[in-house]
Amino acid sequence: MPRTTPVRRRTQDAPCDPDRPPMTPERKGWLAHWKEQAVGKLPTFAPVQAKVALRHEVERALAPYGPEDAAAELTDIVTALVADVTTRLATERTDQERADRREQLLRSIDLLVDDGLLRGLPVAVVGAPHSLQRRAVLAGLRRQIHDTLAEEFTGEESLEYLMERVGEEFAQWVLQQNPRLDRRTVLKQFAPWLLTAAVGWSPELKAAARNAARVLRDRFTPYKPVVSGLARSTFHRLEQWVIEEAKLAQARKEQKAQDAHTKVDPQKEKAS
Repeated sequence: MPRTTPVRRRTQDAPCDPDRPPMTPERKGWLAHWKEQAVGKLPTFAPVQAKVALRHEVERALAPYGPEDAAAELTDIVTALVADVTTRLATERTDQERADRREQLLRSIDLLVDDGLLRGLPVAVVGAPHSLQRRAVLAGLRRQIHDTLAEEFTGEESLEYLMERVGEEFAQWVLQQNPRLDRRTVLKQFAPWLLTAAVGWSPELKAAARNAARVLRDRFTPYKPVVSGLARSTFHRLEQWVIEEAKLAQARKEQKAQDAHTKVDPQKEKAS
């Protein structure tokens, strides 16, 4: 038969740490009291892992002490341990909430940048509604705004600020399509669109849209005489841009039809 190696069992009178007193039933009950006192002072959102770690810390910190020591000194030790754990948990929770808030704000970009935002822009540039080109333009615009805001947002921003930044990035994108337009006028168009689009949104988003629209309007109020004249000129240029793009699209369509007709006629003549 194989030879078995005897296992030496540890008893309560022979602890593995010589610096610690024997774990008698009395001492075990005394430690349990202080452990529960410490865990009871943790915030309600403390996870189980934090409670287990705190019990271990209490037992290790009270190793040199016993029931004969002053309760005030023991209370100070346990209170300090609880404060450290509570501070760490609060910091972790705040960081997580900030990260969740940041992701929520970035996800809201898809709601703000929709098909209605591109209404009024040349079809040749943004595509027809519900077309593959329009979907591609929307996806690219959303990705561009998302990547820009992801680099600067920390999660502490408000919904109003998100809407303002989306409006600014949209205006920048429009200027990339046609540099002749005025950025301030495009932003002024974004404010009423927010109020129209917010009809089907949640109460929180509706309130944020109203505040963001008011901020955009107030931002340009000191420049009203200048912006009014500039707006008429810019709206005229925007209208001319749309008309020119439509004419070019129609000319390309007619040219394509004419080229197709030219290719078909010789075949008919040859067949005849």
